[in-house]
Amino acid sequence: MTIDCNDFIKSLAYAVQNDIKNARLILAGFKDGLPIEIQPFVRKVELSSFGNDDLSTFFGCFYDMLPMLTEKCPTQAKGDFINESLLALESVVDINKRPNVETIGVQLKDYCDIVINKMIAA
Repeated sequence: MTIDCNDFIKSLAYAVQNDIKNARLILAGFKDGLPIEIQPFVRKVELSSFGNDDLSTFFGCFYDMLPMLTEKCPTQAKGDFINESLLALESVVDINKRPNVETIGVQLKDYCDIVINKMIAA
């Protein structure tokens, strides 16, 4: 089973609104529309920059979700995955440049798509 990243985000947004209690979904650089059913509950906030702590948290959560997204478990340790992911992102984006949210958001989506596709193909 494969799932497009945008479709996954839309499904996750719907689940957060309707099925997952005490949860909040934060999207950065997401350009697609969300399901119409949850539009009244969406709040847009301008965020200027991500830091390394934000990105480490994101990659840790992404690592935890990989088995659900790919039906396979990661082969490397979580800490190694986070560090490798940060290095990969830093190779294409200047994390210290402010503001960086839109640029990093696009690169995160592309990076996550690549990781998912590699795991599925393996």
